Amino acid sequence: MQPISTTSMSSKGQVVIPEIIRKQMNLKPESRFAVTTGKDSVILKAIESRPEQDTGEYIFGASRLPQDNGLSEDAIEQVISGVRGQY
Repeated sequence: MQPISTTSMSSKGQVVIPEIIRKQMNLKPESRFAVTTGKDSVILKAIESRPEQDTGEYIFGASRLPQDNGLSEDAIEQVISGVRGQY
């Protein structure tokens, strides 16, 4: 199972990606992400710098990420509920 961590958002809308995930994905300062939403989730997909016209393709790919990895909406909801229950 992939690591699950919690984080919070600052008043400026900034979110810290936990160190364990940054190391696992080899994320560096200035890493870029496509951002989309699910029913009750925010999905970040790390992307390489690409021309502006490719952005839509990456956003679509990020929106398919849970399904492409075999995660149903119910499974995502269970993980979210489990993490919320810890706090």
